[in-house]
Amino acid sequence: MSYESILQEMIPLQERRDYGKNLDFVEQNALKLVEEGYKIPINLELRLKQKHHASIIDYPQKTLCSFIWDSSENPHKIKSEVRNKILNDLYSVLDDNFESKEKWITEVTITGSIATNQYNKNTDVDVNVSIDYDVFRTSNLNITEHINDDHELRLLIREKVYILNGKKLAGDHLVKYFVIEKGKRLESDAVYDLIQDKWIKSPVLIESWFDPDSVFIDAKSRALEIIKEILSKIFDIKASIIDLIRKSEANQCTVISRFKIVEAINELASYKDCFKKMRTIRFKQESVQLLGYALSKNWEFNNVVFKYVEKYGFKEPLNVLKSVLSEQELNVIQFTKKSVIKKCPKKDKTPDRPKSEQNWCLYDSKGERLLGRHPTKEKAKNQEKAIQIHKHQ
Repeated sequence: MSYESILQEMIPLQERRDYGKNLDFVEQNALKLVEEGYKIPINLELRLKQKHHASIIDYPQKTLCSFIWDSSENPHKIKSEVRNKILNDLYSVLDDNFESKEKWITEVTITGSIATNQYNKNTDVDVNVSIDYDVFRTSNLNITEHINDDHELRLLIREKVYILNGKKLAGDHLVKYFVIEKGKRLESDAVYDLIQDKWIKSPVLIESWFDPDSVFIDAKSRALEIIKEILSKIFDIKASIIDLIRKSEANQCTVISRFKIVEAINELASYKDCFKKMRTIRFKQESVQLLGYALSKNWEFNNVVFKYVEKYGFKEPLNVLKSVLSEQELNVIQFTKKSVIKKCPKKDKTPDRPKSEQNWCLYDSKGERLLGRHPTKEKAKNQEKAIQIHKHQ
């Protein structure tokens, strides 16, 4: 199936438009992948070059990453300069913002594909910082006096720690910190404790004959179906924006058209939340379908689907949409930062309303100005949608 036939299949004749050169990003990341019968070249080197943000769908390497791990040790130990860099940066940020970190940090671990032999040159180094929230509160009373919710407390710590994310650590590998509750470490195929400088769970090396695209063929097919859905919505939104521009130039009423476009964009944005759920489901089920290769929960069907969606560049569909819009089209629909929705902290609750109606709070994009209090998260999202619609009227 050619690119033109894919386009015709997804967009009705009366809605087709000249998309020009703005489809370069989409063409590079997806169009060739949705062709029926498409096969990644057999050559292993080419396969690895085509992998970007992947892990369990990467082809196995002979050993662990030499930029991160010292192969002279058996089992491998993390290189001292890498370990020191991770811990020193982390401790520096925590010391600048909090007290007594040594009391409430229970564990700092490396997990993820960088701790296995299924990695590539762009694989992130996932660092999990485990926190004892009760001890943190008693050690930082000056800033936790009005924080009762553990989730809000975690966000407070994350805000400080996450400024370290995205910094180059070794080679082309970037560090990515996660703040998690004590005892809530995510299941992983391998776990390395940075504080104790030893493996908690040693990696099991996947043999070189392993072919992810064959083993995960059903999950890959499902991912390509999702990509087709996303592409269809993206092309429809672009076509609607072009129609909106034409109506505006003809001085026609555009309120309804804007409303529909905003709704379509919100629907496209919801894919990101779906992908998040696809990733976390494997940690919530006691028994999972592992596609005939019972190695880890990371091989659960939905998680593998997500990995293929991520690999082909569609983890954040709004970014793909922005890439296919011209400057004029972007100006028509202003992509504002998403409002912040979180459980209402005690300081933002009001005594003149029932507590049951103040479970979720909506804030501006900076998380500073309170826009509304709601009984459910869905109600807060509805207010956010209404605000976006009002902006475009």
